[in-house]
Amino acid sequence: MADQKISELTAASSGASADLFHIVQGGTNKKLTVQNFLENIAGNIKLDGYLAFDGTADAITANGATVAVSTTAALTNITSTATTTGANALTLADGVQGQTKIITLISDGGEVQINPANFANGTSITLGDAVTPVDGHSVTLLFNNAEWQVVASYGASVTIA
Repeated sequence: MADQKISELTAASSGASADLFHIVQGGTNKKLTVQNFLENIAGNIKLDGYLAFDGTADAITANGATVAVSTTAALTNITSTATTTGANALTLADGVQGQTKIITLISDGGEVQINPANFANGTSITLGDAVTPVDGHSVTLLFNNAEWQVVASYGASVTIA
């Protein structure tokens, strides 16, 4: 392989975080992992297409008991079978700087209260409507400066302490 030009190598269609790029830095050949490349992009990124979250959405059934909302899945879908508020509210631990979290009430069988550990906008978020249940209420959160912040919402209300 030492006698082969880079342009003659077989093309890869994807890359894993530990895979390597060949770079020339200051006239010296070096290697760079895909993970280090992606973690150290300085500047704007332009996408020609759409941005999608990979992986399976976290599925929660809110049935009147306390449940923790996952911070490892970007998306959480909640099926409510009972009103989940107060001491039975869902909890949301702190995320990591810049993390986005989208929580959607896909089946409204009762209001669902979410209590983030650190919340810039108030003390809790309520999805659903006890009077007129409607599916699809959602909230998009960003973890910034050690707090969850509401970026967008549909049918969500925030309790301010």
